[in-house]
Amino acid sequence: MSATTQNIMDGLNRSFAQIIPVPERLSERLAADLTNVTPTASYNWIGDERGPAIIVPGSPPVWLDRPMPFSVSPDSGNIFIDQNRFHVPKYPLLPLVKAVNHLQPKFDWASIDVITDRNNLRKLMRWVQKSIESEFRINIQRVGKNTVLLERWDAENTTYISPVESKSYGLNFGHVSTKPAKGFEESTGHHRIVQCDFGGLKTMVRFEVNACTEPAAKFVVPDTSGSTKVAHNVDYLTNAFSQLDPTTSQTSDTSLKIEVIDGGGLVPQSSIIELTTCSVWERAPFDWTQGFPQLFFSQAPFHFLAYHDNGLFHKLEKRRLGAGELLRWEKALQEDFRRLRAALGRIRELLVQREDKARLALVCQQGVMSIYERTDSEGCLPEEWIERFEG
Repeated sequence: MSATTQNIMDGLNRSFAQIIPVPERLSERLAADLTNVTPTASYNWIGDERGPAIIVPGSPPVWLDRPMPFSVSPDSGNIFIDQNRFHVPKYPLLPLVKAVNHLQPKFDWASIDVITDRNNLRKLMRWVQKSIESEFRINIQRVGKNTVLLERWDAENTTYISPVESKSYGLNFGHVSTKPAKGFEESTGHHRIVQCDFGGLKTMVRFEVNACTEPAAKFVVPDTSGSTKVAHNVDYLTNAFSQLDPTTSQTSDTSLKIEVIDGGGLVPQSSIIELTTCSVWERAPFDWTQGFPQLFFSQAPFHFLAYHDNGLFHKLEKRRLGAGELLRWEKALQEDFRRLRAALGRIRELLVQREDKARLALVCQQGVMSIYERTDSEGCLPEEWIERFEG
């Protein structure tokens, strides 16, 4: 695993820029709720010795609910920043559309207004909150008549954490407090894709899942006949993985081959858990201003916050979305969510109104966000997939 650092302005026409202001004075009638949340697809990345491969629908790790206290070693080594771009540098959104298409071959792509990673929404949220330190880039493109793709961009796809200097324990906490579902011991990450209505925008969001409740739910598994079957036992995962035939599971994609393997099941939304860790030595309590949007955009029903003292975990707070403290934060951040919804609508409107289908990028520096034209000719997806958005 190696990291390549990019400059935020690489591949952009610096002579062209259109500034997008933070929306102000919004009517409270503008809806900012996430409704009609529907799990659409999911997948696990596995070891890449044969090249990029995903198991669809896959399975998240299963929460063990270990009694505390227990100690965890500091995080160290090479860590993913964006696993999807690491495996598919040219088209990081390609695993998303492949996973959805694998489960729903006749999916109506033209019906979606915005397709994005949760990470992009969190970055835009910090911008509408007027965080002057916020600096980011998001590649954007209109496909079809009305759909806008938001492609995650980071200066690096991986980072190295020194075991001597590390003060982070979150990854190793996840490793010791969960177990892989049967058949997924080689998995390096589980990603989930949901559809939702965000104030009238039909949005598709991808995010990584930390854990799910035990049992790992009744799995709805696609059948070759086009119907569905229910697997009541996680042993199905082992069977599906053991029956893998790499010679037949390769895709016919002419632009880039991502091996797609049948296995697992799309776990219910009601079983998803968001794990977060916090040191007792931090100067301020947990920052829900930044932490709650991550939970909100995935609509994970459970949030588990674990406190540690230099890796000794001794306290776990369990919260449910839409209740208690989380409900109070959802109400407190409504104005920011409304601004974000208005900004997404404005970005989409600008791209839909253009007669061309230019490759563009949103760049935020020192709190100012601008749209730049990209100088390369590559889109956010291969052309054969872009054609599926024509309706």
